[in-house]
Amino acid sequence: MRLLPFLALLLLPACSNTTLEPQDYVKTCTWDTDCLAVFFGDVCGNCNCPNGAIAADNRYIYEADQTGAERSCGPRQAIGCAECQVVEVACNDGQCSLK
Repeated sequence: MRLLPFLALLLLPACSNTTLEPQDYVKTCTWDTDCLAVFFGDVCGNCNCPNGAIAADNRYIYEADQTGAERSCGPRQAIGCAECQVVEVACNDGQCSLK
C-alpha cells in the first residue's frame, strides 16, 4: 500500500494543463484586422467555439499552445456540436475583443 502514493507522484509530470487562458496572450491592437477570434477554456471539451480575441500576431503561439494542450486530452466522446456562431473581432481602446 505504500507504493500507491509513490505511483501517484510518478504520474504528476505526465499531467498537463489543458486550459487556454486569456491572460496568457497579447491583445494589443491598432485596427480590427490586428485581432483574431479564439477559444479560451478547457480544450478537452467537444465544442470549442471562439469566445475571446487575441492579437493576430500571437496566432502561432496560441496554435502551438492549443496543440500541446490537446495532446494531454484523453479520449473524447464523439458528439455532434452545433456549428459555431460567426463572431467578429474589434480593436477597442487598443485591446482585441469580440464585437
